Amino acid sequence: MNHTFCDFAEAPPKEMQGFLKNLIACRKHEREEAVFLCKDHDVTCCSKCETADHRKCKEVKVLSDTMKGDCSELKTGLRELQQQGEILLEQERKHMELISESENKALSWLETTKQKLLAIYNQHENELLSEIAGRKKLIGEQIQAQNEKLQLFLQDIQQQSDLIENVEKFGTNSVVRRRTGRSTFFRFASDDRIQLVTKFGEDRMKLRDRPTDRPTDRQSDSYIAPITNGNGGIMTPTLSTSLQLLLDDNTASITVLCANVKAVLESIVLLPIFEQNDNI
Repeated sequence: MNHTFCDFAEAPPKEMQGFLKNLIACRKHEREEAVFLCKDHDVTCCSKCETADHRKCKEVKVLSDTMKGDCSELKTGLRELQQQGEILLEQERKHMELISESENKALSWLETTKQKLLAIYNQHENELLSEIAGRKKLIGEQIQAQNEKLQLFLQDIQQQSDLIENVEKFGTNSVVRRRTGRSTFFRFASDDRIQLVTKFGEDRMKLRDRPTDRPTDRQSDSYIAPITNGNGGIMTPTLSTSLQLLLDDNTASITVLCANVKAVLESIVLLPIFEQNDNI
């Protein structure tokens, strides 16, 4: 067995000593050092193996002689492998950079697209909400206006109902009679009077949206107030007189449904008696 002497400072570490010992040991005879290289079998062997197993091999060389050239080639091959490995690492590094760059671009594109979509959504949402609010306001105003008109209409109906009731109650020289059962003491209302009342109602319907003077309690009282006759006496107002006051007073509210006025007047007629009793 060959031995190499060196200083302790130059001696390899213990781990390396064990590795070198195992590296040069014969595979078949562990206690023997491999000193030959059989290229036919591509294996190292000790002197015992060379005599017993590789005696007939054509190319068996001393291991130390072949290591000089082999080491150079091996080192050259290792350097090439190292360079190729470094090139691969650089390529992988660039590849990772490209992946990171692509990821950043994708995230940026997604964020930009998201902001655009949100902007479009917010724009449509604001436009839709604004349109809804505008329509709601318009419809609300229309409903409010209709409600106000309806309230005024109902007030007019109630006022006219009260006035008619008072006229019937206190107008002793007037009577209300349906067309059936006519008497010689009554004359029917003419078509001119019906058209006059109908036209007045239509005009009042057209002027409903304008500010108008509504009959007050004082005006309502004037419709049934006593009237002085030609002799200076006090007589109860007739239905004709009361109706004429209603028609002549510009501030009186006689708003009725135009569609129903004619039908009502045709079925219920106000018929005044022109013969006055001076004793009343």
